[in-house]
Amino acid sequence: FNLNKIYFISIGDSRIFIKKNNENPELISKDDSIAFPVTINKKIVMKDGVPVISIPITKAIGQRDILEFEINMHSFSAGESVILATDGIHDHGILPYNISDLINQKNISTKLQSAVSECSRENNDDATILILRRNDFPSGSKSLYRDAILNNIDFTSEKLFGHLLTDCAVELVNQSIEFDDWAKVKQCLNYLSDQRLLLTKETLIDWLNLVLTKNANDRKIISLLKELIRISS
Repeated sequence: FNLNKIYFISIGDSRIFIKKNNENPELISKDDSIAFPVTINKKIVMKDGVPVISIPITKAIGQRDILEFEINMHSFSAGESVILATDGIHDHGILPYNISDLINQKNISTKLQSAVSECSRENNDDATILILRRNDFPSGSKSLYRDAILNNIDFTSEKLFGHLLTDCAVELVNQSIEFDDWAKVKQCLNYLSDQRLLLTKETLIDWLNLVLTKNANDRKIISLLKELIRISS
């Protein structure tokens, strides 16, 4: 990206979406396809009183004819995600809704792999998805993320990015462990748990080891960490 913009081309019926904070993904590409009713012997085929519609693609990579395409531009700002998905994904449930919960997570790989596997089982089509995510904070917004954590504010109501909120929480926990501020550690962990924001298992295990070394008597923090590790697995 350059100057908060992306340039893209789209061919066939794979699609490109932009995901902003807590809104549903916005489709920014256009399918190369045309819809028409299926006919047999010049008669429209009906099913349950409704014409059967065929939607073949009109362009594809590898076609024999000369392939013409447009270069498009769209805004792509800090914290946002670009999603590229084949029809085996966007026609079978992950988009537009389930993807919102996935993208809010910092630890996205495990749940995304599970969702793609589910799509693959339900259809015989290619199920491929690629997510490009900006991990930089919008200008001047980092204090809003910190305040949301320390004041227990629901990040979805404030239209904050879940993965950036997790980054801020990780920074706060690391600082708090370093300075033995166990009340703030507990506050951050409770917030992550309440907001269902997952961290990587490696980060959580590192924290648990530090707590066992520096503050082994705090059973509440140890219990919280063990539960977050269980959920992240």
